[in-house]
Amino acid sequence: MADMHVLIASVPWRRASLNRLIRDVAAQAYLPVCVHLVLDGDGPPNAILDTSPLTSKGVKVDVREQHPGRGAGSRWNVVDDLKDTDVICNLDDDIGLGSNHYLAVHYEALRSAGAVAAGGYTPEGRFIMCAWIGIDYEGPINCLQAGAFSARVGCLRGLRSMPMAAEMLGVLGDDEGLIAAHLWRAGVPVRRVNTPVGWDPSGSDPRSQYRNMPGRITRLRNALRVATGWPWGNV
Repeated sequence: MADMHVLIASVPWRRASLNRLIRDVAAQAYLPVCVHLVLDGDGPPNAILDTSPLTSKGVKVDVREQHPGRGAGSRWNVVDDLKDTDVICNLDDDIGLGSNHYLAVHYEALRSAGAVAAGGYTPEGRFIMCAWIGIDYEGPINCLQAGAFSARVGCLRGLRSMPMAAEMLGVLGDDEGLIAAHLWRAGVPVRRVNTPVGWDPSGSDPRSQYRNMPGRITRLRNALRVATGWPWGNV
């Protein structure tokens, strides 16, 4: 299989958390060839970006700054520069990798799957939360948690031509819902793998996209279900 790339989107006020995640990635037993950092928006960072833990181990670092901010969903533009056979592992900047084998587990799982995630909704509606404590379930999920998600790059082609793509990938969008619907339409199953993760307290910041508009994700996903037939909520 081809190379693994890690994708991390971040905002200035979570720079300290990003540096912590960089150290987590650099400590992995299996190292990616490149880490793509999409730095979104303006404002004073709460720490100086430190990529030395990666570069000291020979990992390339691709820094992309977006001024003004375009939302976390714009991170997926990175796939345009990668080969279809490459693997991309997306990590939210506020998670911690619970094992130094996290990337290795995802890479090996993608030898026989198009996409895997550490959490999401099962077809029966059970929510498998990414957590430090391991959960044995490793079956299919029909909506993934994109913050701990890996896929073959070829499976993500055409994402921006999906219905509602501009809204779902924009500021206060829902890229994980769009990705789940895209993979469902393409017939690419997503499998949950047991790769526990933790969270940094910065995830509770009131400026977070996730916490900014209560009910936003449900509204977007219901509209996407109507537009595409994706079985979100039909359980």
